[in-house]
Amino acid sequence: MRTTSLKTIYLAVDELKQALVEYIEKADPNLAQHLYDNACEMVWSQDAKEFLVSIDGEIEESRKADIKAAADKVIADHMVSV
Repeated sequence: MRTTSLKTIYLAVDELKQALVEYIEKADPNLAQHLYDNACEMVWSQDAKEFLVSIDGEIEESRKADIKAAADKVIADHMVSV
């Protein structure tokens, strides 16, 4: 038999939001800043398997592409051996 000491952690909405910002910041600093700057709604999904965070506002995603590398790959893929 194992006995543990149960603890309950109470987080206010702003504390939970701050915790999410700090967690997301490790993977995507721009998204974390967007969450920090905007209002959001946090709820559990209907099956309670996912926690949803809906953030107000829009964020412009930057997609960096190496155009030369992409072009070289297309050319190499379509070259016919002589």
